Amino acid sequence: MVKWFTRSILALMLVTAVMAVGGNVTHTHADERDFTVINGSGSKVIVNFYVAPSGPGDDWGADILGVSTLAPGDSAFIYFTRYTDGNCSYDMRAVFDDGTEGQLLNIDLCATLTVTFTTGG
Repeated sequence: MVKWFTRSILALMLVTAVMAVGGNVTHTHADERDFTVINGSGSKVIVNFYVAPSGPGDDWGADILGVSTLAPGDSAFIYFTRYTDGNCSYDMRAVFDDGTEGQLLNIDLCATLTVTFTTGG
């Protein structure tokens, strides 16, 4: 009986320790450039969304919306991975379902948590 009780306590302590360590290992802090994009257009659906470092050129990379579309009034959290260390200034482009586009330039993603596109074209 004492062996069973001791083993049970040890097993419980082991499970608790694994959960505590596992929680710290798997939990990562969000990058300061992660943000929420909101479709504030009123009537247009965002079908593609791009982010690129501010500056010359048009290397938008891949669509990073993360969902198939973003209906008016909807939002999506963007886990931003295409960043350059030390850079906070980024340009954004939204492509709407009617073919129009909207751009926001020089957005400071280190100080911005939410970006809203109100119109395109």
